[in-house]
Amino acid sequence: MNFNKSLINKTNNILKKSEEFDKIFNEIVNTDKQDTEKIYNLTNLYITIRSEHGGLLLLQEKLKDRILSESTDMNDELINKLYDYSTFDSIKNSISNLVSNIDYEYKQIALKYPSFVNKKSLTLLLFVNKIKNNKYVEIFEELKNKHPENVYKVVETENNRLVNCKSIINKDIKLKIEKTPTLYMINGDIITEISLKENPNMEHLLKLID
Repeated sequence: MNFNKSLINKTNNILKKSEEFDKIFNEIVNTDKQDTEKIYNLTNLYITIRSEHGGLLLLQEKLKDRILSESTDMNDELINKLYDYSTFDSIKNSISNLVSNIDYEYKQIALKYPSFVNKKSLTLLLFVNKIKNNKYVEIFEELKNKHPENVYKVVETENNRLVNCKSIINKDIKLKIEKTPTLYMINGDIITEISLKENPNMEHLLKLID
């Protein structure tokens, strides 16, 4: 295993995600507007940062085990490995301090919006042929008002179109829209198409997401 390469990759990813986290955090903490999508993105960034930090801890343990499993006689090779371990530990400690600051910021958002943070958000995608004066869009907006903790997107498209959702919800998902209106509910990796004929009003849709 190339520990230096793994250390650099994980460290750079944490730094990049931390910058994105701070930007969104400052946007959320300085306003009373409940922006569901930003809170959802902040949560995903927090999980990613914590996951990468956990990966650093595992790398350090593997490096330590590899050193201990070899000869403890002080020689040039061991000196270099101990130097690498010491450097690794210093970088890890600096990253840990950064993650602690992220923890503090995330707790502020969790206290401000507990119902948003503590519940896993669903993503609801409504595909229609036109948005203006559309009864399904109106029902969708009512649903959003009832459950603002979820992410809602309305997409205008034609029938028999393959839609890439990367630019819509930042997920590399392609959906074949055979007929509009079509509603999709995304829960993690699970994608469910919801029939609007069988669920024609808000009351039916509420039962599905409660």
